Amino acid sequence: MRKGKKKVSLQEIKGIKAANKIIMSEPWHVPGGGLIREFVFGAEDGMLGTLGVVTGIVGAAITSDIVILAGIAEIVAGAFSMAAGTYLATKSQIEFYNKEKEREKKEIDELPWVEKKEIEILYKAKGFKGRELKDIVNKITSNKKIWLNIMMEEELGLVESRFENPRKAAVLMSVSFIFGGILPLAPYFMFNTLTALVLSVILTITGLFCVGAGKTILTKGKWWKSGLEMLIAGGLAAVVAFLIGRAISGLG
Repeated sequence: MRKGKKKVSLQEIKGIKAANKIIMSEPWHVPGGGLIREFVFGAEDGMLGTLGVVTGIVGAAITSDIVILAGIAEIVAGAFSMAAGTYLATKSQIEFYNKEKEREKKEIDELPWVEKKEIEILYKAKGFKGRELKDIVNKITSNKKIWLNIMMEEELGLVESRFENPRKAAVLMSVSFIFGGILPLAPYFMFNTLTALVLSVILTITGLFCVGAGKTILTKGKWWKSGLEMLIAGGLAAVVAFLIGRAISGLG
């Protein structure tokens, strides 16, 4: 080894992997924010979807009883739909990961010289060269488990720890959707249609602002800007739905 070059040990490589795992376990480093993402999306869709339905029905001059029934139907159907979609999407990600892992493992077993060359190319692109590059490649490829994990992460960009439990993600998505849907619907249980409409919009845009502001836990953006963007989206959805309802009512 050339003078001044430190030989990279297998323990150091494991240490780097361990450090990456610690970083990835912190909520602000997890891509998509883990389960926080499901809560944000579920609550947002629940509020916007239900607000759109009940506002459109009120715009068509339909009674509060019908508004409530339509709102409940929207919440139940939406919660099941969101849960099923989240479960299948998350499960598909995991299945894809496992399939790619098996394929990569087979290639390491059957074409080790090719996969070793790929490791060399990956670390050469990181700036390593000469004897130092050779030592890194040899250390990594001397342990098939580390070799496989690095191929999955560095070559394919797939990290197993990023995937959420499909059942847990589906349940959280449906619960947050129901929670979001209750906000715009709740006033119709207690007030007349017009009063309920005003309160429904106020509650929903307040909820949307809070969800938008809370989303900055993931995006690291300005909380007030994110909150206003969500609030404006909800307000526009309510206005459009109301006008469409009025137009339909006028045609009748």
